[in-house]
Amino acid sequence: MINKLLSRFRARQPKVNDRSFDVVERYASANRDAYQQIQNVSEESIIAESRRVAPIVSDILRSVKELLKRERVTGKDIQSYILERLDELQLYPAMAGYGGFPAAIGVSVNSQLIHHPPTDEVITDGSVVTIELGASSTSAYASQTWTFVKGDASKQRLNICNAALDALSCGIEKVWSSNRVGDISFAIQSAVENAGCHVVREYCGYGMGKNRIQDPQILCFGRPDTGPKVQVGRILNIHVMATEKRAKIEHSSDGWGVSSAQGGLCVGYSAMVLVTENGHEILSDINM
Repeated sequence: MINKLLSRFRARQPKVNDRSFDVVERYASANRDAYQQIQNVSEESIIAESRRVAPIVSDILRSVKELLKRERVTGKDIQSYILERLDELQLYPAMAGYGGFPAAIGVSVNSQLIHHPPTDEVITDGSVVTIELGASSTSAYASQTWTFVKGDASKQRLNICNAALDALSCGIEKVWSSNRVGDISFAIQSAVENAGCHVVREYCGYGMGKNRIQDPQILCFGRPDTGPKVQVGRILNIHVMATEKRAKIEHSSDGWGVSSAQGGLCVGYSAMVLVTENGHEILSDINM
């Protein structure tokens, strides 16, 4: 699935508007330079820098909640705000131009799951809004996805959000060097399905390090004691993706956005976790 994700980013040539193109062009050179520099950074230094940058990404995501309180806000408003924050902090939007992605962040609403470039469409009250934010310095990458509800949350929306959040915690609890990746995946699947929701099978979490996305792949479903061993010193991006309805996914006409083919809510929550000798260290903030 990691190869599928990477090839999808590399192969598609989506339609972009001028504003999206400007965002990509603005950061393309900086992102290329950052990638080259990170290749030469030691694993120990990458871990140290990840400890610094991951909480910053979490803080930026958390602050989006205030933006969503506005009566009128669009995905592109959120992107502009996040870019301002990253510029102030001298960080780069790692998603901008990544394999051709035509935006700096992903903004997916309601039945949309991931990889939707932000638009000028106003986000209505009651919507679930999933923000994907990837950032980098010249020494490490950080990435986190979080779903928010704009306005009052209905019981229906709270149920799927709480199910995915619980699954994220359950998955993180299984990050031990004595475990296998399948133990993490099984914990995620069990928590989501026990709440009456469904996991996404086509996309997954992944490792992070010298590359933004690297092995191992961490599925949202699996069997205990299967898959590669969890290795000390690895940074994992545990990513829970859940849907309200059991449905296939479909891609939008722009070639990027992924949605539930049968409607229903989609949510996503992720966190960066370092595998340690005694278990794990959560690098991201998961108290939003």
